[in-house]
Amino acid sequence: MLLSGTGWTLSFLWPWEKRNNYFFGYNTDIIYMIPILAGSPLVYVCNGNIMRQLFSNEGRINMIKPHELTLKSIIGDSLASSSGDIWRRHRRVLAPAFNPKVHQLVWDESSMLYDEMISAQGWADQKTVIVPNINDVIIKFSLLVIARCAFGLPGAWLDDTEAGGVVQGYNFTEALSTVTESFILKLIFPRKLFMLPFKRLRHIDKCWTNVEATIRAIMSKATAEAEYAVNDQKTEPKASVLKRLMASLHGQAREELSEDEVVADMYTLLFAGHETVACALYATLGYLAIYQDEQEKAFLEIQSELQKGRPLNVSNVDHLQACFFEAIRLRPPPFMLPRDMDQDMFINISYPAPEIIILKKGVRIVCDLIGIFRNPHEYPEPATYRPSRWYGGASADTLLFGSGPRTCIGRNFAHNEAISFLARFLRDWKVHATLQPGETLKQYEDWVMGIGYMHGTAFSVGSVALTLTRRQ
Repeated sequence: MLLSGTGWTLSFLWPWEKRNNYFFGYNTDIIYMIPILAGSPLVYVCNGNIMRQLFSNEGRINMIKPHELTLKSIIGDSLASSSGDIWRRHRRVLAPAFNPKVHQLVWDESSMLYDEMISAQGWADQKTVIVPNINDVIIKFSLLVIARCAFGLPGAWLDDTEAGGVVQGYNFTEALSTVTESFILKLIFPRKLFMLPFKRLRHIDKCWTNVEATIRAIMSKATAEAEYAVNDQKTEPKASVLKRLMASLHGQAREELSEDEVVADMYTLLFAGHETVACALYATLGYLAIYQDEQEKAFLEIQSELQKGRPLNVSNVDHLQACFFEAIRLRPPPFMLPRDMDQDMFINISYPAPEIIILKKGVRIVCDLIGIFRNPHEYPEPATYRPSRWYGGASADTLLFGSGPRTCIGRNFAHNEAISFLARFLRDWKVHATLQPGETLKQYEDWVMGIGYMHGTAFSVGSVALTLTRRQ
């Protein structure tokens, strides 16, 4: 995870770096990775049908998420890091919080926050805006959406130093960004290492401490104000996630979670809930800046709905959704889904020849989403950004948000946030790639969109430089 790729070692991002020539040119559905010196074999999968076979049976065969590849070793059991009955308990607590009322709240709150963003960034009166790095703006946007809608924090665009007024003296957005970026370091190195007298290590440790302090302060404040409820369908949707977690903590729900488990769930939702959506959003804008015809189709679709006097929502901007899905396909934020097999399982493979094989108990399976989404047998011309491939398709079966019973619990939350932001952004601005002197769009795509980059645990692109021109 720390070393760069060599002839003897593979880098953490090897599925991206070797995307065009591994799996024997996609003529093999499964490859076995055999360590030379130590470790157990890994089975990598690049076929969506195999992933569906595995994940549709996840509950029955009790596939286990590897603890060393999750936050479990750092913060304990959570919805994202647990398996089996522990996962089911967390799921039963949190699932009701992601309901239609909350999804509408996310849409509306994203719209209001977009207006705040435009004003605070000083773009409101500008005809042309050059943004050297749109990533930073979108990361902040996504964090504030989840803070407001899931946890009821009144964070404002210009003042997020207190994370809702509960912890003083540091910038919560920057601290959480440091936490996500240092995830692998915290995963690998012992706690004592971060106490050594090195400025960077001390800064990382302080950010983790401050983020946890913020989370516990939010919990204390909610307890003092009795801001929890068992049935969010009948209550105010804002802070629905916090209310469900607090109800489980205080014995007001059928399932109970410990204080540490509530902290772990809040960590996870803040941690993954903002970075995955943000990475998908700035990848989408990067591709639309290159593929102007696709951007224009999305704008005309938005304009048509507004001219008809119909409010925008996820059901009437099909092409815009397709643009978003296609960006996720090319840049899946969670690019690997690992599981440990708890019992033998038969699966059907297609390449190099149709047959049934056995995945043995104890084997670690890794569903390589980069490989799956670029498999030419499932996605013709897989390297091409082509939103039309999503027309008329059932998004529930896209694998973009996982598959089976562990499909992303915040899928519709993220969907509403992203489409609300994109609809308003493209309504107001024509997006161009900011090119260097003599640079072509093809070169921009190769250099900006062609480089793999990790933001914390989410895979995406590096800095996306855009020029925004206000639409008339």
